[in-house]
Amino acid sequence: MYRKNVQDGYIVSLAKGVTEENSNIDETEYLRIKSVFDNPPEVPDNCGCRLKESLEWETYELPVAEELEE
Repeated sequence: MYRKNVQDGYIVSLAKGVTEENSNIDETEYLRIKSVFDNPPEVPDNCGCRLKESLEWETYELPVAEELEE
């Protein structure tokens, strides 16, 4: 058995094993999601991407780190 963890509409993890939650998926769905996870799009510098539950990638800007004063 396989499972996926979805938070706020985004797939945040994918794993093998069974849980008591409603996150269990079959092997076909696992392999379909894994193939998308394994091929993320190229993103500009200072950007990240995350996978929607619909298996579409979403690009977003990373927060700018503030410089620490000494």
